[in-house]
Amino acid sequence: MSKNPRQFGDPDFRNAFLEAERSRLQQEISALRRANKLIRNSLDQMTTYNTAKDILLKNLSEEKSRQERYFSLMLANLQNFIVGLDQDLRFVYASHSFLRLLDIADFSAIARRSFQEIFAACGGAEDADFLGLALDRLMKGGQPQVFDRAMNIGGRGGLCYYRVFMSPMLNEEGRPEGGMVLLHDITDVIRAKEQAEMANRAKSSFLAHMSHEIRTPMNAIIGMSELVMRDAVSPEMMENLISLRTAGANLLSIINDLLDLSRIESGQLQITRAPYLFSSMLNHVINVMRVRVFEKPILFPVSVDPDIPNHLLGDETHLRQILINLLSNAVKYTNEGFIHLRVRGQFAGHTKIVLTIEVADSGVGIRPEDMGRLFKNFVRLDNERNRNIEGTGLGLVITRHLCQAMHGDISVSSVYGQGSTFTVVLPQRYERLDKLAAVRNPEDKRVLLYDSRLMYRESVRAALESLNVPVVTIREEEGFLRELGKGVYPFAFVSADSYEAAVAQASRSGSPASLVLLADLTAPAARLGVHTLLMPTYVLPIANILNGDPPEDPAAGRSPVQFCAPDARVLLVDDIRTNLKVTQGLLQPYKMTVDLCESGPEAVALAREREYDIIFMDHMMPGMSGLEATEKIRSLPGERFRSVPIVALTANALVGMRDMFLANGFNDYLTKPVELVRLNEVVSRWIPRSKRRKVSAAVKGKGPAAAIHIRGLNTAAGLDRMGGSERLYRDVLVTFCKDAEQRLQILRQMPDGGDLSTFTGLCHALKSASSGIGAERMAYKAARLEDAGRRENRPAVISGLKDFLEDLSSLLEEIQAWLRSATEHNGPDPLLRNGEARLGGGGKALFMLRCALQEQNIRAIDENLAVLEAMPLSPLEREKVADIAEAILTAEYAQAMAVIDALLED
Repeated sequence: MSKNPRQFGDPDFRNAFLEAERSRLQQEISALRRANKLIRNSLDQMTTYNTAKDILLKNLSEEKSRQERYFSLMLANLQNFIVGLDQDLRFVYASHSFLRLLDIADFSAIARRSFQEIFAACGGAEDADFLGLALDRLMKGGQPQVFDRAMNIGGRGGLCYYRVFMSPMLNEEGRPEGGMVLLHDITDVIRAKEQAEMANRAKSSFLAHMSHEIRTPMNAIIGMSELVMRDAVSPEMMENLISLRTAGANLLSIINDLLDLSRIESGQLQITRAPYLFSSMLNHVINVMRVRVFEKPILFPVSVDPDIPNHLLGDETHLRQILINLLSNAVKYTNEGFIHLRVRGQFAGHTKIVLTIEVADSGVGIRPEDMGRLFKNFVRLDNERNRNIEGTGLGLVITRHLCQAMHGDISVSSVYGQGSTFTVVLPQRYERLDKLAAVRNPEDKRVLLYDSRLMYRESVRAALESLNVPVVTIREEEGFLRELGKGVYPFAFVSADSYEAAVAQASRSGSPASLVLLADLTAPAARLGVHTLLMPTYVLPIANILNGDPPEDPAAGRSPVQFCAPDARVLLVDDIRTNLKVTQGLLQPYKMTVDLCESGPEAVALAREREYDIIFMDHMMPGMSGLEATEKIRSLPGERFRSVPIVALTANALVGMRDMFLANGFNDYLTKPVELVRLNEVVSRWIPRSKRRKVSAAVKGKGPAAAIHIRGLNTAAGLDRMGGSERLYRDVLVTFCKDAEQRLQILRQMPDGGDLSTFTGLCHALKSASSGIGAERMAYKAARLEDAGRRENRPAVISGLKDFLEDLSSLLEEIQAWLRSATEHNGPDPLLRNGEARLGGGGKALFMLRCALQEQNIRAIDENLAVLEAMPLSPLEREKVADIAEAILTAEYAQAMAVIDALLED
């Protein structure tokens, strides 16, 4: 409203104007009040902020002071020594620990002084120079450095070990303006490491000496058993020898496990890569396991892919160890049923193949909760159930380490109470694509197959099919014989219990089939000149049979000798006579001239006088050791002393021994106990080819065996045990019938609750006697009953006894019928006519003495020898009996039987 003076006198106008002004002033006052309130609020907020700021600053100051205090305390109590240097290597910082090390009270005493000057003054001039050069490199290169050094800093009275860390101090532009040095005292760590290494060396030395001390007698035990098993021994003696050798092998396995674990834990496990024959490795494993599996009622089929290359590159020794560990473990935990070895190959490139090895068993299995502990040291699972099983619990641990070291792995699947399957996957290289096994013209080699054991029958069938060979499999003996009579099969594979029946059928029908015996380990027929496949078999020996190549040696597990060298001469050196005798016996099949000596000096003298093709030198001998003797031989003048192969014989199986021997003049080495396969490898490697002669396969003709056909008997095996003498075989059959009839009467009268110990003894005797005459099926059944009796399994005894008695009665009838016909045809045996025909009336005593020697019956040997010596004999006869007595006195039973056989044939 405008202020017009003329209108101001107007009361209404004036009142209106005043009202408007009052209203405006009230609005301004309200605005000022609001502004004032805002100002007061702002002032309050500023006050609060300032208070909070003061509190924060105070807290920050206190935290900083606390951090500085703790940092100061940390540096003051730090055990590591920290030093800060500028570009000229002058001190800009030193921790309290470093000052204490140099016995300096305050940093000001060394501030800005030269690093090298202070170090040199404190007794470490050489260390100062070394560290100075390192710091120069640090300043120039700008890269951190870490190294260990033994130094004497501050004159502490001896060297201490430090880990030195050097780092540059970079400015904003990334250029070094100084450096920081941290010294960490590792003296205690180094000394603890040295003590651990000393302990390791002490342990290795202990293991080396214990290995030698234990393996030396083991060489005698296992070696002697090998030698005796080469001779013709009774079934009982063979059984005892197998037990002896198995026990020795078990002890040796424990020793080897401990040595292997020591190598692994010390990081000394060495994996080699060298050419080897896959077939040789596989044969060795199967031959070893045959003996172990034979002790139980277990079938051991083997399935191998024939397309796997035979020439591989890898660690044969450790691969063999993996297989034997897994198979041995399966044998321990399988009491009946089967153990199945499968080997497959998958090519993975031009020179690589991945082997998949499976070992399946029908054993006790593994509980699910125990799976996680399976590969731990010294762990035995399910102790209550497996308390009678021997072993260290290290086999699977070592196997896993070996698999992983060879870039492979191992896994396991199991059903508790039903069995387990271990699977190993290992890569290997191969040199060339030569198949493990192949059959030439397989379509022309049709096979008729029969084996009463289903798993063996199926494994052989699968092997033949993988070789592309047509095969007809028969499940029953009658059907097999009927099919064989058709004469349309080039080959017939038949198990030992039906072999004689097959021979007779082939002879009657004129079948052209080449009979192949599927023999067990101890089947006597396996030692004859018949075509034999020793079970378990696989594609390679089967292919060799079908190709007409040399068949698998039935005794390959005991004698891998492939040649003889009668013109070669070897020297055996060992201070233990037993070892000399064992090794000499193992070398006997080579027919080499073997000189023996018991000391290093004598060895040097003999080597100087005579020219040897190989010298086997014992490692540890009193006086002059094998190393010293070898050194003296090598130093003799003449080229032959430098080139003669010297092979170390050692009981030390520790890592590094091979390299040590090679570095000390040896050409090769053998560990004790000497393995026949390894001995053959060494002899084959070093005997000159010009001196080798092929071993003639002395295959006996059928001879009398062709005229003897007794159903249920492997007469060829029985005759072989009698040295081929039909007369002796007839007499043994007579004795068997008399003994078996007596035992048969006792067994028939045995009530259900009878004495099982007596029953077991009778079955054991019948098993041995049946095996001796070639009644292999009866021997097998008797063995099953004997086993049931020992386990006190009365239901199994009762259920199996009836069939056994019926079969034994039938066998006795067959034998007696043949004996009657043989007597009618040939007349009474002139040897026993009136009991007085030969040798001044001592023919019967002579024959009985031979039987006693065959059975290793010491009491009977003494009794019959006494009878012979008491008889009135001619001077020539007396001389022969004296030869027999002398051979018996020296336990040369085979020699005594040879003299008897010569007398009986005269």
